[in-house]
Amino acid sequence: MKPLNFFGLQVPRIYGGADLDTISYAITIEELSRVSAALGLCVTVHNSVGIFPILKFGTLEQKKRFVPAMVHKKLKMPTRSVSASLKL
Repeated sequence: MKPLNFFGLQVPRIYGGADLDTISYAITIEELSRVSAALGLCVTVHNSVGIFPILKFGTLEQKKRFVPAMVHKKLKMPTRSVSASLKL
């Protein structure tokens, strides 16, 4: 999946993504979901919920820091959830 840029389908090429248009993105997700709905959902959430807000609302520094790492799956995520680490 990494060589096909599934983790950066609509990410611009300057950040290492595939730079697909919306129709191509939808077709890719549809075809992935035919094989595995879970895989299609995973790729969709990664692209739409994970990367898109940074591309749309992030600063240039945030884009340079996080987007390439997320596209190439090199970003280390915390092992504990944020809610679990809160002390109430």
